[in-house]
Amino acid sequence: MLTKTMKAGLAAIVVATAAAATAVPANAGSAQLQIEVGSRHHGQLRRGPRHGPRYGHGPRYHRGVCTPREAVRKAWRIGMNRPGIRRIDNRRIVVTGFNRGHRARLVFARHTPRCRVIASRGI
Repeated sequence: MLTKTMKAGLAAIVVATAAAATAVPANAGSAQLQIEVGSRHHGQLRRGPRHGPRYGHGPRYHRGVCTPREAVRKAWRIGMNRPGIRRIDNRRIVVTGFNRGHRARLVFARHTPRCRVIASRGI
């Protein structure tokens, strides 16, 4: 919503540009002025530190499937250091890394949202 002062200012700009356009001779060249108020992309969501799939906002790609990137991120959040993908098959994703100086392994279910942990060792 525009406030009264914003509407008045916008009207003054439009009047000033219209007056300037009529004062310029026709052969002086063409000049364009484009004023946009608001967002061009009305359907897109806000971006910022508290906006995104992790906080329940924004698009979630592959909603029912655990991706390798999501599995590595979850392993890191659980407490694994230097997590990496060890094996991927149709049912599971195996992520290995270190926890307190020892080898650790997490196995995530592939076809569940939010990468459910189905096995762990060393965590």
